[in-house]
Amino acid sequence: MIHNTSVIKEPPTDKFVKVYKTLTITKCFKEKQKDPTKQCETKKFGRSGSGALVKVVKEYAVVLTSGHVCDSSHEISKNDPTFSYNLEEEIMIQNYQNRFFSAKVVIAELATQRSADLCSLVVMGLKGQDDDVKIETRAPKVGEDIYYMGAPLGIYHPPSVLLLRGIYSGQIDKFVSITSLPSHGGSSGGAVMSVSNKIYGVVFAVHPNFKNSTLIINHSRVKNFLLRTQKMLELFILQQDDT
Repeated sequence: MIHNTSVIKEPPTDKFVKVYKTLTITKCFKEKQKDPTKQCETKKFGRSGSGALVKVVKEYAVVLTSGHVCDSSHEISKNDPTFSYNLEEEIMIQNYQNRFFSAKVVIAELATQRSADLCSLVVMGLKGQDDDVKIETRAPKVGEDIYYMGAPLGIYHPPSVLLLRGIYSGQIDKFVSITSLPSHGGSSGGAVMSVSNKIYGVVFAVHPNFKNSTLIINHSRVKNFLLRTQKMLELFILQQDDT
């Protein structure tokens, strides 16, 4: 028997972006060493994630993704008194036209008891568009069909993007819900969508032993985060107009 599912009409795949983060950490001894070549050590780290262009303010193209895709604070040992650290970060996004743009963090937060794992980026050289992805007016219902646009394992072949479908399975706590979406490393930050092509949440984590047990940031938290991003950008625009 063939299982009939509703077709997702005109998914906004042109609003998907792959996010690349490069972090260069220079670690130096606080006290001088006898051998100058051992004074400092530089290492470079890279990761990628998924994201979507979201409607926030028309002056800027804004990407919504996961906080751990953007934030670097967990890369260094803050409690090590022997070393000092210098961090240099670069974030690039790749769009459906296979073009690369530099991006800057607006807000980046890791998952804690007080915050969700979310990040907003401003894409340099682009403006927001009227058809950028919007957030749904309501939260998803248990049993509802959902999907996300993502690059699991870094898989992305512009202009095509993987659309991965699942079922919303319920809220775990005030920040996180569980779904049957298939995901893997690289899926983080993917916009979880309703069949009406509006945002319900953001892919956050996957169970290590079962790749169809995926956690997403709740609708209410994403909505609040985008409102905060909007207010911050509007304030910045006002400051620019006054100068």
